[in-house]
Amino acid sequence: MVHVYREQPVQRNRAGELVGAAIAVGVFGLPLVIGLAHGARHGFSGDDLMGIAFGLLFSSLLAWAFYTHSQRDCFEIHLSDEGTCEFVARRRTIRLHVHEVSAVKYTKDDEGSESYAVRYAGGRIGLRNSIADLPDFLARLQAMNPAVDLSSFPDSWLRPVTVTHDLPPQPARWAGLLALIGAFGCVFCVLVMVGLATGLLPERFAWLFLVGMAAAACFVFAIHSHRPSGGLSTGHALGEEWQPVERKPRRRLLRVLPVLFVVAIGVLFVIAVNEAEPGDSYPRAKDAASQYTFARPLLTETSGVWLVPLGEPRRVDISRLADELAVRYRIPVAVLPDVALPRWTLDTKDRSLVGDELIRLLGQAYRAEGRAAIIGITDYEMYGGTEFRDHVFSWRESLGHYAVVSTSPLGADAFDLLRHGHTRYVRTRKLIARNIGFLYYRRSESNDSHSLLRPSMNGVHDIDKLTEAL
Repeated sequence: MVHVYREQPVQRNRAGELVGAAIAVGVFGLPLVIGLAHGARHGFSGDDLMGIAFGLLFSSLLAWAFYTHSQRDCFEIHLSDEGTCEFVARRRTIRLHVHEVSAVKYTKDDEGSESYAVRYAGGRIGLRNSIADLPDFLARLQAMNPAVDLSSFPDSWLRPVTVTHDLPPQPARWAGLLALIGAFGCVFCVLVMVGLATGLLPERFAWLFLVGMAAAACFVFAIHSHRPSGGLSTGHALGEEWQPVERKPRRRLLRVLPVLFVVAIGVLFVIAVNEAEPGDSYPRAKDAASQYTFARPLLTETSGVWLVPLGEPRRVDISRLADELAVRYRIPVAVLPDVALPRWTLDTKDRSLVGDELIRLLGQAYRAEGRAAIIGITDYEMYGGTEFRDHVFSWRESLGHYAVVSTSPLGADAFDLLRHGHTRYVRTRKLIARNIGFLYYRRSESNDSHSLLRPSMNGVHDIDKLTEAL
């Protein structure tokens, strides 16, 4: 006679598995999504690569764990009275004699989750914890092979027990409704995060995330309140045939939950890529190929602030910038004609413009006297000069009239929009205002880290902290 012990859906906590898989996808997939989204638009930085590596590593581990559980772990056992034992998994079937089985190991983690593994001469195979009537299998195995090691199991597993029936607790009748509310709560949380991250949802609505979390908590209550009616509590006596319990299948909505999470993360990725501003821009030889030389300045300015496009910048509206700065600081601000970039302003080896050379170019094209301040704007990467080769977003002439702002590193990704209005345009406006303070008002540096006149800055997030007051 062959005794069959197979996985019974009635004993599997499928809701818990699905919720756990969805949370794992959300937690470990998000760094990967953010790294790919930011790197696709701005170039891959060290932080992006770290996030991608983290996401790939843990996603691979989770994928292997899921593959092992679903494809390699045993879900059905065939034990014959002659001593032949078959462990059936989706990808393999292991046939052994009971005397080849050396041990069956039992482990229980801090959260109460149980796992089992059969050890034999050629290796091991995991057993799904949803296989019905394992105590009966262990009792028969030990009777046929007294040498098998079952010491890791609690004593209650190795003693015959009687069949008991659990009555469903009162809240179980609401389990389906609570699961439905929990599913929409989880999706609602993801959508709120997407809205906040992309700026589509104002920050004042962040409290909606707590509402979604409260709704998602209904899942926990639904899972713990539901008990299958007439199910086995632990096991039954040796020799007594196990009868499967009829029960309605779990709602299909629970199976869709991981898909909803993946779709939501996909939406986040698409929005992040579309909403993010273009990344760093590196000049090529044809971008700085002007042969024109200035025999004398085109204009001489003695007062006011003048913005000069260098190399046809298109990433910010310079005329709009001039109008806003004039109204904000009540000073004359205007735009001068564009100046083409000659070859000597470009360092082809470093793929950048040279700040000192751009200031020399501005001096050749437009002479500044008195209180005049002339500020060039370019879309390309720039470093300071031969004595300062670090890439900069602003470079000015000491005690002079000229400065240059590079918009290349000022682009905002979708997640920068969590800080309201931190775009390339606003960052450029702040840097121009900073140069106005030094060149037009002749102010000295301030120790206030939020002041436009603060010392040098280390990144765009320092720009975001600046208040636009002079």
